[in-house]
Amino acid sequence: MKLSRVPAGVYLALAAGSAVFHSPAKGQSERDYIMRSGPYPAFYNPEPTRYNLKYRNITARISASAQVEYNDNLTLSENNKESDISFGPDVSIGFLWPITKANVLQLDFGFGYRWYLDHPSISTVLVAPNTRFDYRIFLEEVQINIHEILVIQNDPTGRADISGGSSGGDLLSFKRMNNTAGFLAEWRPVREVGLNVGYDFIFDKSLGSTFELLDRTTHTLRAGVSYDFSPRWSVALSSYYAITDYDLEIQNDGISYGVGPILTYKPTQFLSIVLGVGYGVSKFDKPVTAGHIADTSEFGGFTASLEVRHTINSSMSHYLRVVRDRELGLGSNFNEMFSVQYGTSKRLTSAIALRVTGVYEHLLASGGGEEADRYLLYLGTDYRLTRQWAIGLAYALSLKDSVFFGRDYTQNRLTLDVTRHF
Repeated sequence: MKLSRVPAGVYLALAAGSAVFHSPAKGQSERDYIMRSGPYPAFYNPEPTRYNLKYRNITARISASAQVEYNDNLTLSENNKESDISFGPDVSIGFLWPITKANVLQLDFGFGYRWYLDHPSISTVLVAPNTRFDYRIFLEEVQINIHEILVIQNDPTGRADISGGSSGGDLLSFKRMNNTAGFLAEWRPVREVGLNVGYDFIFDKSLGSTFELLDRTTHTLRAGVSYDFSPRWSVALSSYYAITDYDLEIQNDGISYGVGPILTYKPTQFLSIVLGVGYGVSKFDKPVTAGHIADTSEFGGFTASLEVRHTINSSMSHYLRVVRDRELGLGSNFNEMFSVQYGTSKRLTSAIALRVTGVYEHLLASGGGEEADRYLLYLGTDYRLTRQWAIGLAYALSLKDSVFFGRDYTQNRLTLDVTRHF
């Protein structure tokens, strides 16, 4: 398992053949904001409702938008804040094409550009986190999924351990590329039982000189078995093994492995409960040169995740997610993370929708590193002018309270966008 910001339970669900998650850009989407606390999502299947165009046997979607955002703290600084206004277009394209009964091709791609008024040097191309390639092959009882997910991340709030007082680079030019390519194969000898195996190759690179010490590649192997007791109950057991190599000899290379079950309960079609627990081990190379970080810590312990999703009625739904896990650190081997996230969406009228998300995170870096609390709040609404046109308005707050001097910050964002669905 790559020690990134993806909960252990998510990997367990993935290995069990379950589809989870999603992901920055639109002001009216709470799903977009969630990924700022989890920038590298696991593979997931988009909802069929996202596709609203039909051409022969191809189902597709196309949308374009223009966005304006005010950010009062680009550098996540405690005192010397730099604010700016950015604006630019976004285009989102996706299609689902059943080439044959046994071969399905799916492609989702989103890109855009952001101009900054006072900081033109950081104007940049954006690639949405839901940009992905997915090819599914069915061979009798075996389903093989070949996938690739590309993320270009230019939002440093995606990591709780980054702030204006962090070492490593200038946050104004923070930009990273993360690409995940691999496969997941599932064999069902009988309807109730699934055996699966998967592999992912992940590379995470800085698009510039900022935080190059985090540049790395990860090879992840996983295997698991699942059993469906009934339409309401299912259980899975999965295992993983990962190797992470850093490009520079600053962060310590390491391996990670573990095993654990995940239990899924769906008492009704409107309520689902997913509980995952696991035991994981992370070992790191010992520092051998003066350039390496001095952290000699290793991780061995339990991780857990709980997610509850409830659709109250046709106009309102909410969810709760609680996670205890760890991630690769910055200036440390790893960070122990505890987070609680709650979100709700409510359609006030047939044309107006409201979304609210709140997140609490506690960060504890290994080797006597940083300890901090973060609070994230998202309030978003969109107004559908017509079937094709919508206006979105959103406010996002990020607040960090660290025991380290100079690493506290408060950031406010206000976003307005206009979207055209074709």
